[in-house]
Amino acid sequence: MKKRSLTDFKSITWPKMPAMSKGLKLAAAVLGASVLSHMAVVHIPALTSSPLEEYMKDNNVPLGLVDGMTTDDIRVYDKNGAVSAHNFAWNQACEKSHLLVKSGLGININDDFKQTYAKNFARVRDGDARIVFDFGAYNHDQIIAQARIDIKDHLHDLLGFDVSDIEIGDAYTDFEYFFMLMHEVSHARYPDFYGSVTSEKEDSKNEKVLRGEIAADYGAIQALEGIGHDISDYVIARRAVSSVSIVSTHQTAYYLDALVAGDDVLPDVVGHDLDQELFKKMVSVYKGQYDQTLSDKEIMYLSTLDFLDSEDLENLASPRTYRMAELYVEGIEFFIPSRAKELRIIRDNFHNGFCKARPLIL
Repeated sequence: MKKRSLTDFKSITWPKMPAMSKGLKLAAAVLGASVLSHMAVVHIPALTSSPLEEYMKDNNVPLGLVDGMTTDDIRVYDKNGAVSAHNFAWNQACEKSHLLVKSGLGININDDFKQTYAKNFARVRDGDARIVFDFGAYNHDQIIAQARIDIKDHLHDLLGFDVSDIEIGDAYTDFEYFFMLMHEVSHARYPDFYGSVTSEKEDSKNEKVLRGEIAADYGAIQALEGIGHDISDYVIARRAVSSVSIVSTHQTAYYLDALVAGDDVLPDVVGHDLDQELFKKMVSVYKGQYDQTLSDKEIMYLSTLDFLDSEDLENLASPRTYRMAELYVEGIEFFIPSRAKELRIIRDNFHNGFCKARPLIL
């Protein structure tokens, strides 16, 4: 085949492209900007991220949290900035929607990708912490860090408590921020920790993910303990209270409770989803009897107390279900102790001193 010179290319008459409508031009511009920003993030991470230890120094996070760790392959992306959110959403959409990317250039975008991208962009922009493993051309783990938020505002958003009811010190603003950062770091450093100390039974996908979340939570607890802060009660309470509303893969309280207690035999995660659903189903039997002007969390607290007092519990609840219920009650009383006392009085008055709870009917 004859090689063409630059002069040959200049002499070619190229076919004219049809004119683009304003809508198509706008779509092309948005897509082009998205692709270019994605390529910049993938191939020039220094523009949009910092090495973990540099990020920690810049944001007053004690370096002692990563003492003894190798962190050169971890980067933190712009405090939930638009680039970080775009970047995470792009990767999640690629993973979930099978977007075809060849050398970063050949791109096939479908409706499933667009929906997944939009959903994950919103999730990260809402402020959640995230990690993407072995990200991009530089083979580093990408962390999108949760912002440092006033602890009472954060617990209000996360757990649904009234700010005025929360009784927890301001120091937990930093502790929560450190915990979430180290949770993501621990995902990168201890991916197999909990799986190595439990049984070898075949897990469902959810159970495998749960193992990783247990390891990440416990790694973060240990990191803070290493700089003199025991936040295990806080983390267990946080995870226990949120267990009724978050996905099962993050319901780590029951397992952290055993790890922190130093139990010789750690509980397995097999069957976790069934026990968690049983807990919620059994507690729901008691919800309708209480004043619906109370908050959902308050009704859940009172109903869980009834569940724990139920004579039917011994025959129907597994030990794990029972302990999940206890941890939920303990979690509520950790965060809102004064309000919890008021709620117990409401419950006692409701039962008039002689009725413990309605019979359990499943």
